[in-house]
Formats: sequence, C-alpha cells, structure tokens
Amino acid sequence: MKLLSIPHFWQGTLLALSVLALPAACTYKKSSGDIPQPTCSVPTTVSYQTNVWPILKNNCRDACHNPQSASAYANFNMDDFSQVQHYSTTPPNFGGLTMPYLLGNIKHEAGYVNMPVGAAKLSDCDIATIEAWIKAGALNN
Repeated sequence: MKLLSIPHFWQGTLLALSVLALPAACTYKKSSGDIPQPTCSVPTTVSYQTNVWPILKNNCRDACHNPQSASAYANFNMDDFSQVQHYSTTPPNFGGLTMPYLLGNIKHEAGYVNMPVGAAKLSDCDIATIEAWIKAGALNN
C-alpha cells in the first residue's frame, strides 16, 4: 500500500476545506432590500379625483392642510381646490426657485419645506403621479 506524500495530503485537505467553505460563501440573505420593488405605473391621463386627491388626502389634508388646522400651515386648506391648484402651479417668488410649491415640497428639493412634516417622504410613485397631473395642467378632473 502506498502512503500519501505530504504534498498530496495537503492537496486533499485543501480541496476538502474548499468544498466545505463553498456553501458559506454562496449563502443568500433575503432582506427587504433584496426584493425588487414594483414598477410605478402612472396613468396616461391622471385624474385629480381618482389619482391625486387620495394621495393628498391621506398624506397632507387629513394631518395638516384641513379647515381646522390650515392656519398653522400657511393657510393652505386642501379642501379648497383653488388653493391646491395655486400651490401646484405657482413657484415661490424668492430664492430663484422655479418649481411649484407643492412639487418642490414633496420632492424635498433644496430651498423648499420638506413635506409631509413629521412623516416619511411620499413614494416615488406618488410623487410621479402628482407631477404628471401638474404637468398636464393641474386640472380638477
């Protein structure tokens, strides 16, 4: 019977260790960051009542921009569509800001007030929906 020489012994040992280490090197940790996010599907025609108002109501109007507390928030009452339309189409007249108030605020652009206050930024999908509505003329449709 032939004995393994030292170099053959180490080659076999290294091969065995490599095979045992392989599963540890190829593990897949599933976390929320690993799950692909659904793509945003902004409607071709964005409706204020169907697409935009629910976002604004749930994230802005119910918490702050309503008749009871609008005075604390620039007197912006989202129950009044003319005010929503104004803030959606009018940029501030200071600091060289050119984006309408509403869009600059929800996008957290420099120079604007990040909205909603005390809550997470709106999703990219919600922002894209509101932006598409504004670009289409901010109609009460």
